[in-house]
Amino acid sequence: MISLLYLKNYRTFEEEIIPIRNLTVLAGCNNAGKTSILHALSTLAAACYDKEESLHNVQRQWAESKRNKSLETILQAKDRYGNPVVTISDRHSGNGRERNNEREPISDCECGAIEIAVQNRQVFSYRVFCLPFDRSNYAPTGVSDSTKGQGSSPILISLSQNGNALQVNSLLDPLDEILNLSDRPVPDEIQHPSATDKSFACNLCTWLCSVFPGLKISLHGQGCKDAMGLRPLLNALYNDKCKGAGMRFALPVILSLFTGAMNKDIVLIENPETFLHPKGQTELGKLIAAVSMAEATVVIETHSDHLFDGIRIWEKHNPGFAKDIVTHWLHLEADGCSKVGSCHFLENGNLDNWPDGMFDQFERNAGQLI
Repeated sequence: MISLLYLKNYRTFEEEIIPIRNLTVLAGCNNAGKTSILHALSTLAAACYDKEESLHNVQRQWAESKRNKSLETILQAKDRYGNPVVTISDRHSGNGRERNNEREPISDCECGAIEIAVQNRQVFSYRVFCLPFDRSNYAPTGVSDSTKGQGSSPILISLSQNGNALQVNSLLDPLDEILNLSDRPVPDEIQHPSATDKSFACNLCTWLCSVFPGLKISLHGQGCKDAMGLRPLLNALYNDKCKGAGMRFALPVILSLFTGAMNKDIVLIENPETFLHPKGQTELGKLIAAVSMAEATVVIETHSDHLFDGIRIWEKHNPGFAKDIVTHWLHLEADGCSKVGSCHFLENGNLDNWPDGMFDQFERNAGQLI
């Protein structure tokens, strides 16, 4: 897996080295750079899959991604040993000359000279599920025409920036992908405490009922435990009666997390808590933590203290998991530059430090009301 993300002169980042773990939580105020980290990871992953297509997509966005147009820009993923995995930069193409051991700034006309170097494709050998915020119209193919959406599929590397969709990986049918997993038992780490067995369908349905309080799903005998049973179930979840905003936004998240856990994939999610009740946010936090324990790599951007508490609760009841989580608090300096501070979990659900402003608005509000 990748362990470090290096950003230089990228969007609001001047130069940052950002640790990545099995579970990486990105927190911070709006416009602090959280989505930029997700976009950098998806762009680097895409470069490993299809270098030529990625170069075409990157070139269209490169100039506006540069914080300072006269300086070199670097995106780089590194493995746990600190070795480069994939690098996207404009530093190797004549843009900048060494003089007195210092690199001269590049001119604006040289900003388009971009190079992608894939040093270790195997680290990104798993598929990447990237769910941008605009996922409200997503529905698996194979559902009825009246409910089928046209939104982003979580099976693809797909992230939209200024209208340009970056899509790499083979075009898979999300519903068929899920049905192909239906006969396999889930990893121990994501077996729900209330599930009656380890079947994919039983645990998927149990987690769905936890995240959506009031949702009732009946599993009759073998019923939904195979592909024939899961298809009408997932179809029903997208009918007009059930298709509330919370379901539309959260169901792609849950399905991507499940398939990610089953295949040890990489899952990048922007605001997974959108439109969920606080209880549902907490339960989703627990699922996210469980999936990362199953050796998937999960990176989330969130504003939810409830979701974060769900992760903390899961960590408290699973000793040894703390080392596999990192939380990054992002903030903007006065000059508009993003800075990253890291927090690490202790073995009791607490953090080794708690930055001012991170998930503390409830306490601030309560202090004014008491």
